[in-house]
Amino acid sequence: MTAACAIDSAEGQLLRLCARPRLTEAQRATARELVAHCTDWGSVVELASMHGVAALLLRHLKETDAPREAIDALLSGTRAAVVGSLIVEREIGKLRELFARERIEWLVVKGVPLSVDAYGEVGLRPAGDVDVLVREADAARTLALLRAEGFTSMLPLRDADWADVPGAMNEWALVRGAATVDLHWALGSWGGAYPLTTEEALAGRREVTCGTVVVPTLGLTELVVYLAVHAAKHFWERFEWTASFRAVAARDDVDWDAVAAHAAALRARRRVALGLRLVERLMGERLGGDRFDDVAGVAGIAGAIAERIFARPHDEPGMWPQAKLTMQLMDGPLDAMRVPLEALFAPRVTDWEALSVPRQLRFLFPLLRPFRLVMKYGRRAVGKGGR
Repeated sequence: MTAACAIDSAEGQLLRLCARPRLTEAQRATARELVAHCTDWGSVVELASMHGVAALLLRHLKETDAPREAIDALLSGTRAAVVGSLIVEREIGKLRELFARERIEWLVVKGVPLSVDAYGEVGLRPAGDVDVLVREADAARTLALLRAEGFTSMLPLRDADWADVPGAMNEWALVRGAATVDLHWALGSWGGAYPLTTEEALAGRREVTCGTVVVPTLGLTELVVYLAVHAAKHFWERFEWTASFRAVAARDDVDWDAVAAHAAALRARRRVALGLRLVERLMGERLGGDRFDDVAGVAGIAGAIAERIFARPHDEPGMWPQAKLTMQLMDGPLDAMRVPLEALFAPRVTDWEALSVPRQLRFLFPLLRPFRLVMKYGRRAVGKGGR
């Protein structure tokens, strides 16, 4: 990617303003003024696509004097997103029938339901994969059912390996045609940085109508906190995460007292506070009242994230700088201590892919992971040193 802009440039302000499903009359007037001052439309289009806000931007640019070339480029990209959403919607409908027949309780995390929750309709955010959550006790049976329905593992698996996956991992990716399903049997991480249990998630689930399909998804209180936790895990690097968090958090039916209590119970107050500060810095709105004002130290992190969000990408910071920032976002010292332990010992799908381990020894994945990381990052360090 070569596109970049400052967040307070005309291009940056336009992207930030238009990442909403609706604009006020005053905001529409501001959008027209910003369009008149934009000069780097290539960066606007490329950044909107990369950050997942192209459909939202297109909706508002149609009411301005934006160049026809920019409109056409956004149209081209959003058509593919709409097609992707329809594929995902159809796939969710098939999953609903399958799980109802087999009496498996489930829900969809983020994805198409989030588009409806945040923006009111399907297709205004990239659909991506279908993230499905089931109980761990149902994981092996669900994997077998999906395999019987024509899904294949994204990573090569021998017949004997399928039954071993739930005991070694907490998620697995499967594909069928153009659809990808990420099957999860735990939302929380190995280190307990997000201790919402599957039972709690299923107990609080809602149903959201997505086109022609009614989809079970996270409760609204749980969703606000989960969006902040998920985005913090990835350092809020995609602007649409801020936009959808803002859209959900700004809903009239969000109970902020319940959100504050839920965040405290899950030890996620700092991560929710970071999301709120990012919304304030990037989208000019203050949400949540004063419930998170006592959380210290997140304003500076929010400012650093905001300043670089539309900048050119840099080299990956690496595992340990990422772990350090994640530790700063934990609510307490014990949670912070779990971060490096998780980074070192929690098995990932990449471990399964990289390590050829006999079935009988797969319980050793947590002990083998540190050696794989030493080899991986050691080679990188040697490579950089030789330049």
